Amino acid sequence: MPETQHYEQALLLWQSVLDMMAPLCSKDDNLVLASLTLKAKSEKEWVLLAPNKFACEQIRKSLFEALQMFLGNKGVKKVKIEVATTPDLFVADPTTPAPFESNLISDYQFHNFIAAPSNKEAFAATERVSSGVFMADSNPLLIYGATGLGKSHLMHAVGNAMRRNGRAAVMYMSAEQFVNEFIASISGKSQRAFANRLRNVDALLIDDVQFLGGKEQSQAEFFHTFNELIDKKRQIIMTCDRYPKEIEGLQARLKSRFGAGLSVSVRTPEPETRFAILKSKAKEQHFTLPDEVAYFIAENVESNVRDLEGALKKLIFQCRVLKNDVPATLSVAQAALYDLLQAQKKQTSVDNIQRIVAQYYGISDDDLLSRSRKKIFAEPRMLAMALTRELTDLSLKSIAQAYQRKDHSTVMHAVENMEKRRQSEPRFREEYENIRTIITA
Repeated sequence: MPETQHYEQALLLWQSVLDMMAPLCSKDDNLVLASLTLKAKSEKEWVLLAPNKFACEQIRKSLFEALQMFLGNKGVKKVKIEVATTPDLFVADPTTPAPFESNLISDYQFHNFIAAPSNKEAFAATERVSSGVFMADSNPLLIYGATGLGKSHLMHAVGNAMRRNGRAAVMYMSAEQFVNEFIASISGKSQRAFANRLRNVDALLIDDVQFLGGKEQSQAEFFHTFNELIDKKRQIIMTCDRYPKEIEGLQARLKSRFGAGLSVSVRTPEPETRFAILKSKAKEQHFTLPDEVAYFIAENVESNVRDLEGALKKLIFQCRVLKNDVPATLSVAQAALYDLLQAQKKQTSVDNIQRIVAQYYGISDDDLLSRSRKKIFAEPRMLAMALTRELTDLSLKSIAQAYQRKDHSTVMHAVENMEKRRQSEPRFREEYENIRTIITA
């Protein structure tokens, strides 16, 4: 143990180095650095103790050279990174009880979810794994699709059903919550408790796993949690706003693990489904919604379930509050939703469609409108034309002009080609509908 005076000086020096490195490092890296414990053998020789093997490897991989440089400039010529002699905090202890909260919302159940062709795969898969019997062929279960299509509803519904069927320890959390709690566990040096809480559940439900993209440390911890639960034959269910292989910044090993289970999609609901959802939600609110009004909303609000619910809430507010309980007529609905529908029309302008499609595929607006027949430009261009035809009232001639084409037959060919691919290629159909949802959201 160094002399007190020398050790205090070393601590001050160490804090100054942390302060200098902070602006240059990510939030996760700074937390790992902060978890190190200083063991100063002498003024010129230091040992930094990491709380576990993971932190040690992370320092050696990406931060050690910078540490050596900063400490070397301060006179510390020799630096070592070692794992502390305490047990690895990332290893869960199954014998240690941990506090448990499911975080499930009881209002979300299978019986109040509108099953439809757009979500039939996801609905069937979640119902199947909700029984008391473990389904190895559906572990992990991944539900993917654009925002607002009912993925979270299904997630809570399957969790609630599992608990009724004998699986007491069912935990739901968003990926953002996972990351925040993991970071907090590093700060509080409570990684062991964090790992223990998650790795001993009967089922783990993680919403919006795309949030893990780019967060290397959080992904590593999730990877270990994932593997341990799979080994224990515990159910894992996840949702994502896109196919996992398309998540930027997601480690290959996680993509591989996600792809090893069952992946099912939810798509934009059909007009008939949107009508059924509106009628069901209106009934829940004890609100009389005439069919013609429901059809009007269903035909004009095409993006997702959340927007449908928002439109209905606005109509109910108009009828009950602002107009003193007047019936929901078509004219009242048109007036109540005027601003929403105008905004939607603006979103579905040809310029906006072109911009979003170009951004989605990582090309420029000029590339999209160019004469190039290269696949990387031609396919996004045809898709944009098809979406313009579907989402706007423009004629074929006007669409051709908007895409700097002389002949409207080019647009017809694009529309027909995209429709054939949507019918024959499930992955392309999902991609098309994801872009459509982004435009109309």
